[in-house]
Amino acid sequence: MSQFTGSYDGTFDAKKGRLSVPAPFRQKLAQLNAEEVMLRACDGGSCIEVWPQPVYQEVLAEALKGVGRFTPEFARLSRKWAASAITARVDGDGRLLLPDALIKHAGLEGPVTFVGMVDLFHIWTPALYAEQLARDAEMEAAA
Repeated sequence: MSQFTGSYDGTFDAKKGRLSVPAPFRQKLAQLNAEEVMLRACDGGSCIEVWPQPVYQEVLAEALKGVGRFTPEFARLSRKWAASAITARVDGDGRLLLPDALIKHAGLEGPVTFVGMVDLFHIWTPALYAEQLARDAEMEAAA
C-alpha cells in the first residue's frame, strides 16, 4: 500500500483558491493512479481531508458493506461519506483548487501544513495543526 507520511509546509494562494501539493504526495497519488481526489472537511478538526479517489471508494464500500440500502444507517453513512465529499483534480503543475466552503472550514489564508495520514493527507493552517498536536499530547499524557 502506498502511504502518505511526513509533513510539509506550503502556501495557500487565497486569491486563486489553490495550493501546490508537495511532490512526495503527488508521487503517491500517481502510484495509486489517482487522477482525482476526494475532498472533505475533517471530522473533529479544522482541516481538509484529501483522499485518493480509489482509496476513498474502497473506504466507502467498506463502510456500507452489509448495511441495508434502505435503512437509516445507510442514509447516515451516505451523508457522511458521499454527500460531504467533493471531487477535485491535481493539475499538471501539482496544484489543487479548493472550494470556498472547505477554505473557510480550515481557515486557510497563507501558510499551510500538509500532514500524511497513511491512506490520505490533511491540509491545516500551521497554528491549528500545532493546537491539534498539543491536544494529542494531552490525550497521550492522560492515558
